[in-house]
This record gives sequence, C-alpha cells and structure tokens, in this order.
Amino acid sequence: MPSVTIRAFIIGVTLIVAALGLYYYTSTLNRQPEPDRSSIPTLIGDGFHGIQYRPDGKVARKLSAQHVRYFDRQGLYELRRAHLTHYDYGAGVTGAAGRSTPLKPLKAEPRLWYLDCDEAEIYAGKVAHLRHNVHLYPDFPDSTLRRVATEKADYDIRNETITSEQVVRIFGRNWIDLGSDFTANLRTNQLTYKGKPNVTIYPRYQLAPAPEAGPGARAADEATDAR
Repeated sequence: MPSVTIRAFIIGVTLIVAALGLYYYTSTLNRQPEPDRSSIPTLIGDGFHGIQYRPDGKVARKLSAQHVRYFDRQGLYELRRAHLTHYDYGAGVTGAAGRSTPLKPLKAEPRLWYLDCDEAEIYAGKVAHLRHNVHLYPDFPDSTLRRVATEKADYDIRNETITSEQVVRIFGRNWIDLGSDFTANLRTNQLTYKGKPNVTIYPRYQLAPAPEAGPGARAADEATDAR
C-alpha cells in the first residue's frame, strides 16, 4: 500500500511539472516582442513656446517654433522654423569687425541675441543642431555686427557658444566678411573665425546689405535702425 501511494505521488508531481513546463512554453510562443518606441514622438504640436530661467530667476532664453516633436527617452526636441532669444547678463558686447572682436562694458539691461533656423534638433540642456538658413543677430544699438548667416551651426547650451564649420557670411554696419570655422561666445559677446576671410568695406554713410531672414530678424533690424 505505501508503495502505491509513493508511486501516485511521484506521478502527480511529474504531471504538475510537465503542465507548468507546457504552460511556460506556450506563453513564450504567444508573447510578442516589446516594440521599440524610441522613434515614436511623445508629443507633437504646433505653435511651440518655451522659457528657460537661470538659478537667480532671470530669463536665460526663450524658444518658439512653428512645429515641434518631442521624444522623451532621448530628451530630444525636433523643431521647424525655430526662433531663439538669448539673454546676455555678461560683461561685454560685440565690437568692431575682425577675426576677434574687443569687449566693452555692459549696461544693466540684458543684451539680446536672436537665433533663427529652418530646422533644429535640441537635446535638452545640452546642445542644439541648427540646419538651413541659420541666422545669428544682436538686438542692441552699439553693436557693429548686424547678422551672421550660414547653413549649419551647433549651439552648445551649457557653454553658450555657437560654432560652425561651414562658410559663414558676416554682415556689419558698413562691411561684409566671409570666413569659416566660426565661433560666437554669447557669454563674452566675442566672435572668432578662421580661414581666408574676404572683407568688403562700405562707406560709413552706406549700410551693408543684410540677407533676408525671418520676421524676428527684420523686426530686430527695424528696431535697431530706429535708434
């Protein structure tokens, strides 16, 4: 009698193990692989507006765009027709034309730099890759610089520096320059470029022509000329 009970117990345990194994096997067959959602935007919208503040509560920069796609996993913003306003509370302004501009004392009011482009990829708090019709221009009256234009540029958000290895056109009040390996430090308001610049100097009474840009750029020019 005991041998029959032991045998039945063994058979029962074997059947349970087999059933569990069969259930696990069939469940793995029916399980679908987890889809890769990294290429799916978390947010899609039009008419984007954003503001970033400094630790002291002052506005650091403002960003607007005609269209935005946001990817949460990468912390990536894809923007079309982007317009960025940089608030400078530093200690210098753009000076005369040349490879490296001198610095001047800064007033209490912040200096504004504008940055326009057709397309932008921005990794939050890190870097922005700007593409097509990239325009950088200041909005303060004592700047001899009117605008910098290029096709590609990178904006290091942490260092507040804009760089471009492309050919850049630099438009001043009475001069136009052409160069490459461009760097604009928005903290010191200093511009540097290398290569073989070609300079066109205009008479003082004649303003150098500036490239056509977005409405923000035209509004900045009109405000500066009105001063």
